[in-house]
Amino acid sequence: MDLLNQFAFKGCSISVNGGGVQDCSPSVSGNLVTLGGIAPGTTIITLELAAPSQPGQFTDMVMLHYQLGTPRMLVATINIHVKG
Repeated sequence: MDLLNQFAFKGCSISVNGGGVQDCSPSVSGNLVTLGGIAPGTTIITLELAAPSQPGQFTDMVMLHYQLGTPRMLVATINIHVKG
């Protein structure tokens, strides 16, 4: 099962080049998060997720799709440990 299907998506925020934090509304489908266009620079994206009710170790690859002039994809392995 996809990692992001095991956690309820609650919200997203984004900050570029140390600027103010703004809400974002990505499309989340399976382990794919699509942000759309972002500005160049150092970008911090925070996804707020609600943990599942059962404890455990959750690991999977997650893809971030965004536009920075041209479409780009970032793939990362995410490990989450939920304590009971």
